[in-house]
Amino acid sequence: MARLLTPKEYGNTTGRLATNDKKIVLVGTYKSGQLEKWSEYYNYPIYDGDDIDLEVAKQVNEIWLFNAKKDPVCLRAKFIGFKTRDELKAEYGYPATGKPHGTGTYILYSTSKTRLYNPASGLAEKVIVRLQDFATSKFVLKKLRTYLTSPDYKDPILANCLPPLLTKISPKVLRVCEAVQTDFTAKLLKPTTPKTKITRPKFTFFDLFAGCGGLSLGLERAGFTPLLVNELNSDAMSTYLLNRRDEFPWLCDNNVSNVKDLVLNENMLDGFRATILRNFDIDIYNGELDLICGGPPCQGFSGLGIRRSYSVEKKQLPSNYLYQDMAFLVNRIRPKIFLFENVRGLLSARWTDDGEKGEIFKDVLKTFRNIGAYYVRYKLVHAKDYGVPQNRPRILIVGLRRDIFPAPVVKGDDAVMAGFLPKPVGGYPTIEELLGDLVDPDYQRGSVTRTYPCSPQNGFQLRLRTKRDGTIFAAGDEVSEMEYSNHSDLIVEKFTEMIRNGGVIPDRFRTKKFAQKVLPRVWGKDGPSITACSAPDDYVHFCQPRSLTVREWARLQTFPDWYVFAGKRTTGGLRRAGNPREGIFDRELPKYTQIGNAVPVELAYNIGRNFVKLLEECNA
Repeated sequence: MARLLTPKEYGNTTGRLATNDKKIVLVGTYKSGQLEKWSEYYNYPIYDGDDIDLEVAKQVNEIWLFNAKKDPVCLRAKFIGFKTRDELKAEYGYPATGKPHGTGTYILYSTSKTRLYNPASGLAEKVIVRLQDFATSKFVLKKLRTYLTSPDYKDPILANCLPPLLTKISPKVLRVCEAVQTDFTAKLLKPTTPKTKITRPKFTFFDLFAGCGGLSLGLERAGFTPLLVNELNSDAMSTYLLNRRDEFPWLCDNNVSNVKDLVLNENMLDGFRATILRNFDIDIYNGELDLICGGPPCQGFSGLGIRRSYSVEKKQLPSNYLYQDMAFLVNRIRPKIFLFENVRGLLSARWTDDGEKGEIFKDVLKTFRNIGAYYVRYKLVHAKDYGVPQNRPRILIVGLRRDIFPAPVVKGDDAVMAGFLPKPVGGYPTIEELLGDLVDPDYQRGSVTRTYPCSPQNGFQLRLRTKRDGTIFAAGDEVSEMEYSNHSDLIVEKFTEMIRNGGVIPDRFRTKKFAQKVLPRVWGKDGPSITACSAPDDYVHFCQPRSLTVREWARLQTFPDWYVFAGKRTTGGLRRAGNPREGIFDRELPKYTQIGNAVPVELAYNIGRNFVKLLEECNA
């Protein structure tokens, strides 16, 4: 039986490594519960972009893994070889509780002498390490790597996060893995400057199921301040926090991954209440929060989600009941306004194949109306009516608290007619007006455009290129997320013909699978007809034979160019869709998917402006 390392041996082993530059220590982070087992091997994934040389990997003698909440675990490593995921699957299969993720190379190390030791329990952990689903913010990774490899670099937050023995290891023997856990992302994003007294915000909100922050960003532009955020996916949460670390630094503490923790753990909600009361003089238990908003995951209601549901009934999908958790928190906190957002498919969705059309929406609406404290109205809106270059229909349910707002004068359920939601404002740009300044005439497939090719050409581009400090990204300034897909010659020829023929796919290129559409330079008489979802290959660029870049995809959702995104660029298969029939509900959220799932910023801004008007009129 493999012998456990005692805490004393655990420390002494690392101390000896610190003086021996012929040894290599591999450093990474892990989430509790994500250590998995393949018999006889430790494995460690190497993804594109990892700063780990395969030749160096052969010299690794020890691996340190740590998270933000527990003592680190350590293992001695003897190099065995490299294998791909498919090779591992063919040779060993996957654990019954696991699921295949990642396509990169794995480093294999022997586990014949040492097992992981958990100082807290004194027991051995599972013996296979497979890092997956972590935030990969370049900012956080750079900060971690600099701290561990630069003796003169000081960071008080990192000093509190990392085990002291690890920070004493010689920089020459360290290799830092690309994967950085969400707990560390939140900690490392905190500003290191002393806290100043926080002025009580005028309008405040909680964002549930926040995704990468499109709804929040629009509300922030309208004058709202986020006090707490909930998002389950680590990449989406990292995106959200990265873009708010300076303006709203308290969110690095005031965040929760699983909304059910807020619902089931009263102590957690009590803790957030105490923190918010102390820092902002706002008592969320006394009806002083202005808004709770949220769009529970919609894959089970949307057409795309239905196609990927593997014949599972909607009543079997856990995510389809998250609206109940949102309603619970609305009932507990009693904000002045609540906003529920979801896809159009919710209006016609059934719990079962033989159920009544629209029965799910009726249950959702009834749940919020049963709270009893709100006037509740709803409306199917189209994003194009609010300045967004997409059709993108969304069902919105709004509740106004009865003790603050007057009863609606207009009868019926129409939230726009009742004044709960804004009337259409128009103002959407054409695709050329939206993306024209990003067109690089010298682009190459598989390459990256790193600077703006030209100055802003119109007011819409000017607004999207305005930085947070009010300055403008000029021609020649650095532009992010302009990496191009490496299309094959056949795909380039197909896209070229489609652009030349007004979007028509020549017969020789037709397939039975979903075919891409060319984005038109100018919309037809009915305006935008597209809805950007999660796949970048759904649309072809309006004048170049390629799919859209992440930055162009973000502009379709009216994200400003300063907004950054954490995680992988794209992914596919089970990693993005999951498989409910096999109990796989978790999905990776690469950048394209995060953006496609978001509420368009311009739509959220117009909704936020209307809420501000309502609150000001009632002096709420």
